[in-house]
Amino acid sequence: MYNLVEAVKQAAVEAIDNQDPMSFRFGKVIKVEPLEIWIDQKLTIPEEALILTSQVSNYSAEVDGLEGGKRNLTFNQKLKVGENVILIRVDGGQKYIVLDRAR
Repeated sequence: MYNLVEAVKQAAVEAIDNQDPMSFRFGKVIKVEPLEIWIDQKLTIPEEALILTSQVSNYSAEVDGLEGGKRNLTFNQKLKVGENVILIRVDGGQKYIVLDRAR
């Protein structure tokens, strides 16, 4: 799981290395186990080609509690079938970073 800044940095570095500029795409989640995102009639992206940010996956974070102690909270951001997403195509089209949901 990547945070957004790390994901964009990785996309930029890979685009420069491959001399293939990154591009934004829109997709729709068609399956969650394993994850698949439909881009268009010719392209469905499998889970192994997806890089997920914390905006679209479950993650845990330690936070300060009301009484001064620390608490570990889990945030359920996992994608669901039918959700629209924003992606960045990287690595010459071999990988896609799933940035966030699209409304």
